[in-house]
Order: sequence, then structure tokens, then C-alpha cells
Amino acid sequence: MKMPHESDAATPRTIFANGAGPFLRAALVVTALVATMSFALAQDMRGQARQACGEDYKRLCAGTSPGDGRIRKCLTDNFDKLSEACKQAMNASTKK
Repeated sequence: MKMPHESDAATPRTIFANGAGPFLRAALVVTALVATMSFALAQDMRGQARQACGEDYKRLCAGTSPGDGRIRKCLTDNFDKLSEACKQAMNASTKK
């Protein structure tokens, strides 16, 4: 019999006591790994785009200061003038 102050709401203590603890821990680990891998992939794609577009940036966007997507906008605005490697890198980084 429940006491008057007890509720049916699950608390962390009851969730872990009912055997869901290992599942929740595994789910948290998987979520953290996916987030880490996604971040690493995004960083790698940015690095590849930076390397592929370095000369195009110097040639077309040298006066553009970094931040708030200004360099990407400059390169996108000049897409037809970009090297093939830079175009491919820009397209790849947009597909995520």
C-alpha cells in the first residue's frame, strides 16, 4: 500500500532500482559518442574545405574578415570563380 505522500512518478532512484540503469547508461554513452563523432566529422570537413579553398580565399575574399559566415558567403557568392577542388569541398561541407 502506498503512503499518502508517495506518487507514481518515476524518480532516478526508482528508474535505476527497476533495472533500467544499465540501459540508460548505455544510451547516454552512445549519445555522447555520436555527438563526438559528428563534431569531429564537421571539424574535418571544415579543415578540408579550408585547405581546398585557401588560394580561392586569398584571390577572391582576402578583404573579408572571419566570423558569422562571412567567408563562406564570399566564397558562395563567387562560386563560379572557385577552383574545382574548392567547389567540391564546399558542396561536401554543405551536405553533412
